[in-house]
Amino acid sequence: MNLGLDQKVAVVLAASKGLGKASAMALSAEGAKVIIGSRNAAELNEAAEDISSKTGNEVSCFPVDVSNSEQLTSFINGAGSIYGRIDILVNNAGGPPFGKFESFDDTQWQQAYEQNLLSFVRTSRLVLPFMKKAGSGRIINIVSGSVKSVLTNSVLSTAMRMGVVGTAKMLADRIRRLWNYRQ
Repeated sequence: MNLGLDQKVAVVLAASKGLGKASAMALSAEGAKVIIGSRNAAELNEAAEDISSKTGNEVSCFPVDVSNSEQLTSFINGAGSIYGRIDILVNNAGGPPFGKFESFDDTQWQQAYEQNLLSFVRTSRLVLPFMKKAGSGRIINIVSGSVKSVLTNSVLSTAMRMGVVGTAKMLADRIRRLWNYRQ
């Protein structure tokens, strides 16, 4: 399949395993220049080597904790400086713990917020100047099935992921109007 991604620059978060790694693998296989990030440097390096060996394309990787604003800013700016552009952002983060609503305290709510909502907001905001300069771009948010139907005890995930979905809808509408996208 040819999705027209040859030479596009894709940034994929939480990409050392799971959906993040699978997304990075697919983008690299389509010819995109892929930059991946995740917290665990050893797993991240292993994932980059695996993706590169299977696709034949170079993959850059940098450790980053998406809940840390300074690390995330440094990661996105560093990723953008490698090729001078970012065309695709795949927002992804591990899920918060499952449990009953009443079992979570303010600290756990704040951690879920930082990791699963604010990280998506930050990365989206940080890539916009790169995408605006290029005149286009795509932001893909990996969320959860809980945004469509109830997953028992997924209160933290559901609350944050619904925030991501709402924010993405508003951002997409604003970008279409500002950049005069015709899709």
